[in-house]
Amino acid sequence: MDGSKGQPKMTAGLDLGDKYSYLCLIDTQSGEMIEEGRLRTSPETFKRRFASEQPLRIAIEAGTHSPWASRVLEECGHEVLVANARKLRLIYARASARPMR
Repeated sequence: MDGSKGQPKMTAGLDLGDKYSYLCLIDTQSGEMIEEGRLRTSPETFKRRFASEQPLRIAIEAGTHSPWASRVLEECGHEVLVANARKLRLIYARASARPMR
């Protein structure tokens, strides 16, 4: 983590699928994409991929695999954000309806 801000240096988006999950790893400071790829959706694969990774903030969508996936990722030392897609759309719609300052 970045000691000055208490924020992970990298943020990941993980799209969980039944067989494969898709990963996008972004440098939090620059916004630059560092890695993009897919991995098998299984606890063993997630442990192998994420156990030795520096602390990340990982966003996943709520769904069938999110309970076990979030537990495994947290056990690997990462901050996991589970997002409900329906609520995100409502938040986004409400935010975009506000006038820009």
